[in-house]
Amino acid sequence: MSGSTPLCRSAATIPAAAVVAAFSLFAAVPASAQAKPTIDDLSFLAGCWEGDLGDGSVIRETYTAPRGGTMLGNSQVAAGGKTHFFEFIQLAQTESGVAYRPSPNAKDSVAFPLAKLDGTAVVFENAAHDFPQRIAYTLVGEKLTARIERMDGQKAQTFAMKAVPCGAEAHRKALSK
Repeated sequence: MSGSTPLCRSAATIPAAAVVAAFSLFAAVPASAQAKPTIDDLSFLAGCWEGDLGDGSVIRETYTAPRGGTMLGNSQVAAGGKTHFFEFIQLAQTESGVAYRPSPNAKDSVAFPLAKLDGTAVVFENAAHDFPQRIAYTLVGEKLTARIERMDGQKAQTFAMKAVPCGAEAHRKALSK
C-alpha cells in the first residue's frame, strides 16, 4: 500500500464515520505501552482480501500465516485486464518489534515499524518516508480495511476489502488426483 499509484481510491463503500471510529479506537494506545506485539499477533491478516475501488478497478491483497518470524504478502490493483499497481510485502519480527516492509512495483522496500496494535487493528508508521507515512489495517468480521496517509492524516486513501477464496482450489484438486 505504498508509493504513488495512478488510480484514485474512493471510500464510498464504507461510511466515513465507521472508518474514523475504527481507527480512533486504538489511536491513544501506543504499542510501546502494551506487551511487545509479535508477528503472531498479526495472524488476523492471513488470507485473501478483495475490494472494488469504485472506479472500475479491484484491489486484492493476500497474506501468509506467520511462519519463522515472517508473514509474506502482496497487493495488486487491476482494471481492464491490466495490473496498474502491485507490491510485495514482508511483515517481519525484528529485535525492536514488528516491521511492515512494502516493496511497491518491485522497488526497494522501506520499513514501517509497528506503532499501535489493538486486537485486529494495527498501525505502522515511518515519519521519514514521503508517502505514505502511516499504514493501518482494521479487521471487523470478514471485512478488512486498509488505510494509507501522511502522519497528519492528509492524503488519506481507504481500501475496503472482504475475505475471498485464495484461488488454491485448482491446486487442491490436482493434489487429490
